[in-house]
Amino acid sequence: MDALALRLFRAAGLLCFAAMAASGTRVFVDCAAGDDAHGGGSPATAVRTIAAVNKRVFSPGDSVLLRRGTRCAGMFSPSGSGLAARPITLGAYGSGPAPVIDGSGNESAIRLLDQQGWHIENIETTGGSRYGIHVGAGRARMSHFRISNVDVHDVHGTLTSKDSGLIVFSATGPGAFDDVVIDGATAWNTTQWAGIEVVGAAFTGKMDGPHGTNVTVRNSIVHDVYGDGIILFIVANGLIERSAAWRTGQEPKETVGTPNAIWTWMCNDCVVQYNEAWLSSSPGVDGGAFDIDWGNHNNTVQFNYGHDSKGYCAAVFGAGGLTTVNSVIRANVCVNNGRDDALAKRQGDLFLSTWDNGKLDGVLIQDNHIYWNPAGDHYALNSAASFTGAGPNRFERNTIVSRVPSLIFSNASLKLNDNTYSVAGAVSGSFEYGGAKPADFAAYQSVSGQEEHSPSVTIRNDVVTWPNGKLNRSLLGDAAGSPALICVLDNSADAHAELVILRSMNAQYANHGLQVRIMGRPDPIWRLDGIPVARRLVMRRGRVETFLVAPDGVIVEHWRGFAPAHELGLAIQRLFGLRSFGN
Repeated sequence: MDALALRLFRAAGLLCFAAMAASGTRVFVDCAAGDDAHGGGSPATAVRTIAAVNKRVFSPGDSVLLRRGTRCAGMFSPSGSGLAARPITLGAYGSGPAPVIDGSGNESAIRLLDQQGWHIENIETTGGSRYGIHVGAGRARMSHFRISNVDVHDVHGTLTSKDSGLIVFSATGPGAFDDVVIDGATAWNTTQWAGIEVVGAAFTGKMDGPHGTNVTVRNSIVHDVYGDGIILFIVANGLIERSAAWRTGQEPKETVGTPNAIWTWMCNDCVVQYNEAWLSSSPGVDGGAFDIDWGNHNNTVQFNYGHDSKGYCAAVFGAGGLTTVNSVIRANVCVNNGRDDALAKRQGDLFLSTWDNGKLDGVLIQDNHIYWNPAGDHYALNSAASFTGAGPNRFERNTIVSRVPSLIFSNASLKLNDNTYSVAGAVSGSFEYGGAKPADFAAYQSVSGQEEHSPSVTIRNDVVTWPNGKLNRSLLGDAAGSPALICVLDNSADAHAELVILRSMNAQYANHGLQVRIMGRPDPIWRLDGIPVARRLVMRRGRVETFLVAPDGVIVEHWRGFAPAHELGLAIQRLFGLRSFGN
């Protein structure tokens, strides 16, 4: 062998060794046919129990693979940490449904304490008395977690703390989290508190105290939980997007707090966007869809769809002696909230409130569409908050379409302009601003000095028009003759987000006869919730296309690219005649 060949041979060997080192050790687990006396190094020598896995200490690059179609009893709680470049993975192998970890009789189904560098993917969990998946940090900052395409459900126990629920990251003491991504999780059915909760760091009472950092929740669904849906607590640079929460706040009486669907608390630079929240409930106050809660700094709630909640659509709060700074509520669609009369009276659909010496500094509410149909005649905007600082506080370019006369209640700290108001029936809108209650809109403009560029209150009749065209009935299959939502999906990021919305629409409108169908080739690991898939179309990557079709085959609406929840939801409501805000 000449010198060049020897060098190439050695280089190839080093590359091979590096690849083997990067891949780490794999442990196969077959809870139906494995044997704990085996080493677990291959499917043929798989170990049988979670207990056998928990005895091991894992290193960067290692993986634990559970055989699909099997059910493993116990709490998965091994030792070891990975690295961002070489995480430890808990995943699946083989074919069939995701493997199930049954945590019944244990506090959790999966528990990681003061560990980092873990990926948990393609796993289902059930059981656990306090948590489904629990990641805790108490000693230091723990970094790099990925929870992807998991189903977590049926966590039941006595509710004593908000630090409980289906997927929970909880930091205590000096502990904190960094680089957390929860993507494609479905979490449901708990008598503990939350669906998805990330407590980034321990509460110190200071807005500039330690925070968790870089936390994202996307493409996820939470439903049927006692407390909150999706929440970020004490996080900097947080994002909740393209997710849905419904039937939250199901606790029968108030215990450890009052819940909302999707919200943030003590968050810096957090964004909540392109989400849907519906049927939010509460046995006390709150019960809203979206909430910028007290102690937040630079938070934005935008392009969301909140509907049919007992409480508000969106809120901004200040409390605890802290000032919530630079809050933006932008381009959201709110429909049919305020289903509880007492909550509608106290809150309205857009709610600004402070207590316990809290303040607001900088609130921008703009370009939202509010369809207000409360349980009683109560104001759509309710703002009696205390403001401070130099930040602008504006309510502008919003559209309120209301079935009741009451539209605006605000103190003089909030400035209003360029808004559009429509009231069903031959009645004038009601405005109360700065303690004055003028007789009509013109008097309100004169007395308050607000709405200089706004038109007068109008009476609205919704008119439904269908665009031309029909979908090829052969593509509808067994959905022909029914109202149908047909979506062409590939396996792109937009397709995954669209699938979340389809599942939410299916949960809402299947009992009205809506037939939801998918065409194309979505990623097979994505949860479909029983929505049929026709794979006969040849797909190109990046194609997402959605059709809403009337029973006679007429295309009611057509979207190319990602169709957000508020557009799909309003179109379906019009098709079924579920919302009428005109005469």
